[in-house]
Amino acid sequence: MSLNPTARARASTLRGLLLALAIAAAGTSPARAAGATEPPARPAAPPAAASAAPDPLDPRAAVPPLRHSGSLARRAPAAELPALDWREANERVRAVGGWRAYLREAQRREPGAAQAGEEAR
Repeated sequence: MSLNPTARARASTLRGLLLALAIAAAGTSPARAAGATEPPARPAAPPAAASAAPDPLDPRAAVPPLRHSGSLARRAPAAELPALDWREANERVRAVGGWRAYLREAQRREPGAAQAGEEAR
């Protein structure tokens, strides 16, 4: 039975994935599994550099713990507003124009702005 090119490509990809999984399960690198020689060992770090910072390529290197500082922790607290009597608060809203003032502001058209549903010409 002959496979079409698409099925052949999928089968090849699947074989590659299965091979990679088998290599990973065996605990070896793909280059070593293919018969490649061991890479040359890295030269030892000088003693001064070794004490300064851990080797980032060493998975067993000691790592300092992570510390999180939220951005709001550095923010100064807002000043408390004085509590108003509800009648006084309602009067202040009436003096500004109440919800109708906001409605008029929202309905006001800016020159050259198209309304919803209109196309700019």
